[in-house]
Amino acid sequence: SRDVVQEHFDAPINIISLGRFANVKRFPMIPRIAASLRDKGLKFKWWILGPASDEVESSKLKQEIAQYNVDDCVEWIGNRTNPYPYIALSDVLVSTSITEACPMIFTEARILKKPIVSADFLTASEFIENGVDGCITPLEMMADCIYNLFSEHSKLESIKRASSERGSGNEETLNRFCNLVN
Repeated sequence: SRDVVQEHFDAPINIISLGRFANVKRFPMIPRIAASLRDKGLKFKWWILGPASDEVESSKLKQEIAQYNVDDCVEWIGNRTNPYPYIALSDVLVSTSITEACPMIFTEARILKKPIVSADFLTASEFIENGVDGCITPLEMMADCIYNLFSEHSKLESIKRASSERGSGNEETLNRFCNLVN
């Protein structure tokens, strides 16, 4: 299974976004961000995993890919039973969501030692310490954030290290909760 996944991941930088297709995920914004990254000279492939649970959103994504002419660097590969090999082979996990209650994909990325770039939704800072174990940015600045992350190798390595050290288990969550309560 990993070999099949590996065939896709041949770009210098592999970006992954995943989740169900819903307006809140803002997947149709990815082609615009990708076009900006391409214009900056970044060589990458952006993979989107998720079921087409919302036909309107999946249609919008396809239209935006065509409009921004990024079909060579943005690909929606649909739903996968096991997304972990895709996350493991990626270089960064990107969340374009407008809101998340408790984003499990952040925990999954951390377990697999992947840096996270997230849109600046209300609770993002509860899950990421901006610039330390990930990056939080307004959606309109996301291309700059991703570009800068991969332009500054030492910063990228520092964020990867801090993200994987942050912890993802129940003990970490319980300690953070107790600190909030106290």
